[in-house]
Amino acid sequence: MTTTYVDFQPNPVGPFTFQATLDGVIYTIVVAWNLFGRRYYVNCYSLNGTLAFSVPLIGSPAGINIQSITWADNQVFIETVSPHGLPVGTTSRVTVSGCTPDAYNGTYDTLVLDSSTIVYDLTSNPGTASVLGALLKNINIAGGYFDSLLIFRGPNNQFEISP
Repeated sequence: MTTTYVDFQPNPVGPFTFQATLDGVIYTIVVAWNLFGRRYYVNCYSLNGTLAFSVPLIGSPAGINIQSITWADNQVFIETVSPHGLPVGTTSRVTVSGCTPDAYNGTYDTLVLDSSTIVYDLTSNPGTASVLGALLKNINIAGGYFDSLLIFRGPNNQFEISP
């Protein structure tokens, strides 16, 4: 899966605009300040100008550092340094980032085993992790409208788009 990154540069004069491919179709994303809502809104338009959705800009939190990452029997087990805050016993979509080897990195549907451990499927063994990255929780701004991910990382001021 290819992820595109767009740096958000708030503009006091007018809205911030970029194009994103969501579910294989190009859309124009306009991030504008809403005076009455007193926050930024993400407005997604088709190229003919039809509004697909308008939602408040909600930032996904910064990552939680990974304490250990291991592969066994086609599954990856991740333990975080501190509690991840995901509900135990549920499936949560998260992003693993900054690990070496790179094969550990990506966006996965994970099973939450306990307050600091998750597991996800990975068919081939990427090898022993030499660098541990972070576990990122995703708030998909386009969720319910598209299968593609449109995530805003507030701490980085960056949009992530994954078809």
